[in-house]
Amino acid sequence: SMYYGGAVGLLLALLLWTMMPNAPREITLKVAGFRFSTAKSFARVLLAFYRGLKQVCRQAQTWIAALYAGLMFVPTLAFGGLWGIPFLVEAHGFDRETAGLCVSFIYIGWVFGAPFWGWISDYYQRRKPPMMVATLLTLFLCIAIIYLQGLSLSLLAVLLFFLGFCSSGFII
Repeated sequence: SMYYGGAVGLLLALLLWTMMPNAPREITLKVAGFRFSTAKSFARVLLAFYRGLKQVCRQAQTWIAALYAGLMFVPTLAFGGLWGIPFLVEAHGFDRETAGLCVSFIYIGWVFGAPFWGWISDYYQRRKPPMMVATLLTLFLCIAIIYLQGLSLSLLAVLLFFLGFCSSGFII
C-alpha cells in the first residue's frame, strides 16, 4: 500500500508539473466563501486569519479545552491502538484475534458516544457537567478494565464499548 500511495503521489506530481503554468497570472481564487482576485487580497485575509488565531491562542480557556480533550483522547487511543491487545492477551488470556475484536468496541463506543455527549450538552445548555460525568465514568471504566480479573469476553466487550462511549465526551 505504501508503494501504491507513493506511485499515486508521483503521478499527481507529474500531472501538476505538466499542467500548471510557470508564470503567475491574474486568477480569481475562492477560499471559504471569499473571492480573491489578487495575491495581495489573499495575503490580507491570511494575515487577518493569523491575527485571529493568535487572539484565540492567547485565551486560557482554549488551552484548558485542548488539555482536557488531549487527556481524554490520547489515553483511550493509546490503549485502543497500542496497549489494548497485548494487555488482553497477557492479563485475560485471550488470543490476539479475540483481543483485537474486543478492543475495536472502544471505537464503536466513540461512534455512538460522541453524538450522545453533544446532544446532552446541547439539551442542558451546559458543557462542563457532561464533561465531568464523562471523565469520571471513563476513569471508573479504566480502573475496572485494568484491575478486575476473570472478566468474560462479553463483559469485557461491553466495558470497552462503554469506555469508548464515555471517553468520547472530549468531543464537547
